Amino acid sequence: MVQAFAELVNTVFRVAIALALMFFITLLHEIGHIVMYRLFSGKKSWSITMGIGKPIFTTERFIINRWFFWGGHVKWQSVPAPKGHMVMWCAGGIIVNIIILTALIFAMPHLSGNIAGISQMAINMNIVVLVITAIPMVYPSSLAGYSGMPSDGMRIYRLLRGAGNLPPESKEQ
Repeated sequence: MVQAFAELVNTVFRVAIALALMFFITLLHEIGHIVMYRLFSGKKSWSITMGIGKPIFTTERFIINRWFFWGGHVKWQSVPAPKGHMVMWCAGGIIVNIIILTALIFAMPHLSGNIAGISQMAINMNIVVLVITAIPMVYPSSLAGYSGMPSDGMRIYRLLRGAGNLPPESKEQ
């Protein structure tokens, strides 16, 4: 009985760590978009929404929804910009995920115990976020809250192939 309880506590702890990691990895991804937007547009009008569902925390720049670990997105002031700048806005999150992934991979040989395990979870989650955001696709209806929205990779693809100025925060029509 005690062992079963200990295993339950361990499982709950691991799930909590996984949800927290997903939240922070996604938040850093979204901040990457904002950094590129600020660098290439100079504008200060932006906000980040984390997760789906009803808002549980709201400020002028941040909204955290009930299912906070389920993705995120950025809204910014639509401004006329060269396509290269818009590509960089879209690529900002992907670049951040690559930086985090690289740093974790280089750090892994120097880590041990629980920190190594948590770092491995962060590596795996970064790979997932990187793949689902970098591959050019329109998210399927099974991806609750993001159905019909283009991935960062799809936005970049459309901009590079000259399919017009697709505002990075727009939804597929």
